[in-house]
Amino acid sequence: MNVSELPQNMLKRTLLLCIIVCLLTPHSVAQFSNCPKIRVGVQIKEIYPEVLDFLRQQTGSEKHSAVMLSELGEMLMDCLRENSPDLEFIYLSGAPGADYDYLFSALIALSGGGERVIVVPEYTIADGDNIFIVPPVYGSEYTVYKVYSSLIVNSNCYPSRRYILVIEIGGSDDIRRAILTSLSGFGRGIEFLLYKRESERPVPPRVPQVETKLEKEYISPLDEETRRINIYETVTSCNGVPAYWKSDHSQPVRFPVKTDRGEIEPTENCKCYNSDSEVQYILVNEAGYAAGEYTLKRGLDPLLEKITLSTCPLGNKPNIEKEVEIIIRGLELKVEPDRKEIYNGEETSVKIDLHEIDPDGVKYPVAGREVELKITGLEDGTVTPSDKVTTDGNGFARLEYKAGKEDRQIKIEATFTPPGYPEKATGEAVIDVQDPNNWEGIISKSESMEAGENQSLLAALTPGGEYDISKNWTVKVTFKPEGSNAGYLNYSIIKAVMLDFSDEMDQTMFHMEREGRVIDGKSQESAKASGRALSTAECDLRLTINPVNGKYWIAGEINVEGIEIKGRDEMEIKVKPVDKEIDEAAEGTTGINEEIDISGSFTPNPAGKIPSDLNGTKDFLEEVPEEFREFLEALGGKQKMIMKWNLKRKVR
Repeated sequence: MNVSELPQNMLKRTLLLCIIVCLLTPHSVAQFSNCPKIRVGVQIKEIYPEVLDFLRQQTGSEKHSAVMLSELGEMLMDCLRENSPDLEFIYLSGAPGADYDYLFSALIALSGGGERVIVVPEYTIADGDNIFIVPPVYGSEYTVYKVYSSLIVNSNCYPSRRYILVIEIGGSDDIRRAILTSLSGFGRGIEFLLYKRESERPVPPRVPQVETKLEKEYISPLDEETRRINIYETVTSCNGVPAYWKSDHSQPVRFPVKTDRGEIEPTENCKCYNSDSEVQYILVNEAGYAAGEYTLKRGLDPLLEKITLSTCPLGNKPNIEKEVEIIIRGLELKVEPDRKEIYNGEETSVKIDLHEIDPDGVKYPVAGREVELKITGLEDGTVTPSDKVTTDGNGFARLEYKAGKEDRQIKIEATFTPPGYPEKATGEAVIDVQDPNNWEGIISKSESMEAGENQSLLAALTPGGEYDISKNWTVKVTFKPEGSNAGYLNYSIIKAVMLDFSDEMDQTMFHMEREGRVIDGKSQESAKASGRALSTAECDLRLTINPVNGKYWIAGEINVEGIEIKGRDEMEIKVKPVDKEIDEAAEGTTGINEEIDISGSFTPNPAGKIPSDLNGTKDFLEEVPEEFREFLEALGGKQKMIMKWNLKRKVR
């Protein structure tokens, strides 16, 4: 009979059966082509001692129990390979640390088989008037082996994804047949069962493909929307099936709860399992990914925040970690005057610059935002506008400042408050206002004294004595006009800043060494300061100019205290029985205590006009008699004491 002679119904059923077999055969499923072989760990979980005794009776063997267990393990492995030849089975007794995807566990026991038989027949007991009938005791017709086989999904996941996939029982009076009977309960074979499981419930996934991505390029504290970003981790098994399962049994992905700058919550229909104050496990949703919404909660500085996510694979392998980098743009607000110093009556423009800034320093304008203003120090000048401004498309806004006659210094403070955010972006600038006839410049002094061993009387006072001492300072001063008297123009100090200060001492107080005996003392001390604004009490100077005879004077005092001395005072004494070293930190403060009395001259102008600058140098040692100078050098060594000044008149 050929195919054309077959009944049509039989032909259809045959074709349908072939199609179903092809579809259900694991080897024909293309989606597993990227997967390695499934690895199954095998163990005999327990075997009762009477099993081995019964086996010895059957075989007439007197083998040791360990040998029999080894042979049973080989038998079990042979049966498994026969059941599913394309799986890789690993006998764990010989490879306890092996990695495997699933665990096949067997328990072997004895049980009765066949018909029930009477072992002890029924009998009657008479006790006086009482008669008791004892029922018979039944036994089995023969003894059989029972093999309990379980297939377990192997996983180190938290929360646990380890579970028993199936349990089957087989029995026979032949132990090999009992194992095969147990395996027959797996239907079309263990291989088919596992591939079916990985197609329908791939949690945890075998050799997973894990990818992370961010919803957008960056976040910013600017407003509530820009502070949020979704973090995605897609998890699929090697066959491309998403690692999803219903209810609370889907694939877990470990997310932090909080970071340095933000907080994360589950989103997009993802459930959260077992969240604490530090860690949460977000479950993969039906679309195949775990999603957490990151919300920026604090900070204005730019940052590349790195967040580590992790998920677990099938088997004993360690978790798979992925790092995402969130670009957090900072907010920066600047107040930038066109001129930081103007004269009374002049005007200058002030730019307000609000922008975002990324971790690489690239700036992006923030447009259409309201910036609040606070102006201090304003006497009779004007700032327009003075309460608030709105940034343009370039993130800029402008103020106009006109200095009044009484203005000396104003401060402009700007504040931008992101809605619903705990921190504010701030910026400020100071504009100094000068009288057009002010004098401004520096006064400095440099003094030093040094001598090597026996190079001065002071150094020779102690054996090995030597020193190098120096003090240098520079003060920036501004004088304003205070009127005139009898042809003399008078100016008083309105501002003074100590630009820099240093006081250094490197001294060997004594050094004696002889036949292993040593007495040595050294001191190294220094004091430094810079940028310190001085009050009128600390810098009280007056400038007087006579434009007719071309002379000027600067007089008063500079008295600055409290500059901390740092350094070490060391002493070493090695003279038996004394052997001691002393090392102490230097203490105390220093400063400037200077009476200023300097003068100079310039070419007088018949019209009484004053010059544009006043400068000079005063060498204090040059002004003393030569004999006295020689005495000072013999006493203290090489010395220097020079004061310099350079003032310029502020002319518009």
